[in-house]
Amino acid sequence: MTAPKRRFVFCRLNTVGGWWLKIDTLECLLAWHEHHNGTYGRAFQNILYGKEFNSQTPDHGPNPKEMPLSQAIWYHAANRGISPIQSVMDISSTILSSQVDALRSGPIYVNDNGGWCPHLPAPVVAFADRDGFSFPSYGRSDIRVTKFPGGEHYYAHVGAVEVRDGDVIKWPTYQEAYEHALTFTNAEDGGKL
Repeated sequence: MTAPKRRFVFCRLNTVGGWWLKIDTLECLLAWHEHHNGTYGRAFQNILYGKEFNSQTPDHGPNPKEMPLSQAIWYHAANRGISPIQSVMDISSTILSSQVDALRSGPIYVNDNGGWCPHLPAPVVAFADRDGFSFPSYGRSDIRVTKFPGGEHYYAHVGAVEVRDGDVIKWPTYQEAYEHALTFTNAEDGGKL
């Protein structure tokens, strides 16, 4: 049996945009949490091995992306007088419970950092259906600008995603189409995300 496709939506508010996973069933939410549990493990590694939390260690936490979650776990444990392991269980169950409640009213959306919301902060300008929970990540090499033979307009794609700006899907110049496509690519690769 093949895993269902997951819908990722791209929102843009002014010039800032990002990908969100749309979760609209309890099954998808539970599968996401099973997948995302590794994040809590990496955050806990920071607590064990990072000098930010452990004076016996000379190195920074090994997982910088999870450092904000590590700090939340640490402060939650300290404020409640519980162990960091109990803190992880508290935080993850509280988040799951809130997400289940929100899901009763409609889809919820999660970002690559684990943040979530019941309503998107900006209009959806693109979507990508993908296997699994790997968020779309595009670079300059994924940009494709085309023009129909004899046509006057240029169209842009990034990976399998058709580039849009509201209702606009075609541009008068190659450069304009390319610039709009850059808004879907990662900053590390010269893009605008």
